[in-house]
Amino acid sequence: MRVRFADLRAVTRSVTLPAPISATATLAEIAEDLVRGALADHPDEQTISLLAISVSNLADHPTLQLEFPLGLAEPATGGHRQHRARQSRGQHAQRR
Repeated sequence: MRVRFADLRAVTRSVTLPAPISATATLAEIAEDLVRGALADHPDEQTISLLAISVSNLADHPTLQLEFPLGLAEPATGGHRQHRARQSRGQHAQRR
């Protein structure tokens, strides 16, 4: 995880898990803990200009588009329809 502040200083935090996970909620919790830790170390910072989260060592599993629960208040326009469209295209491609 990388946080960049308004003055362009950046801090990073990372964690290596002992076992694979497949739940996006778990990934979100881990990312949130890392962000909170970074912000706690820099209590005077008021503005974040970048928040980047990355994962690695991914395992090969059947294609599935997962949603990342950020808890943002977004209007319900298109997101779920687009998700269903991507998912149905993927299912259609697998049937061929």
